Amino acid sequence: MINKQVSKAILAVSIVFLMVVTIFSCKPSNIDLISNKWKIEQIDVSGEAKMLSKMDSLGKANYQKQMDEMKKNTSFTFTKDGKFEFDLGSSKSSGIFKFTKDGSKIITKSIDQQKEESVDVELLNNEKMILKQKDAVGSVVKMTLIHF
Repeated sequence: MINKQVSKAILAVSIVFLMVVTIFSCKPSNIDLISNKWKIEQIDVSGEAKMLSKMDSLGKANYQKQMDEMKKNTSFTFTKDGKFEFDLGSSKSSGIFKFTKDGSKIITKSIDQQKEESVDVELLNNEKMILKQKDAVGSVVKMTLIHF
């Protein structure tokens, strides 16, 4: 009788253990999470308010129009085989990408450029990706991307 109860307890613990291992081993990799077509939900630029304060109303309107068009016309596509395509509306760029070992950065190399570029990954999940990078003038650009 005791052996049956012990056997049942061991079986129950084993089943729970296997369920926990299965749940945690199914966590998608960064490649799985990024492999999709993304669009811009939001763009934040450090120093934007200061820059806008120096513009006249026409300059502000043009800047806002450019930002709105970028959100509307830009897409980022990443594939599981390590390739990417950036469609910026008026131009396209494609190449290869990889994550750093710790997953904190994406390293890209465009077909038409010889140097690698990196972007910080603040968040990457099934629904959203947040990327951060310094632009040519030193402002920090933070983009929030969502699936199409």
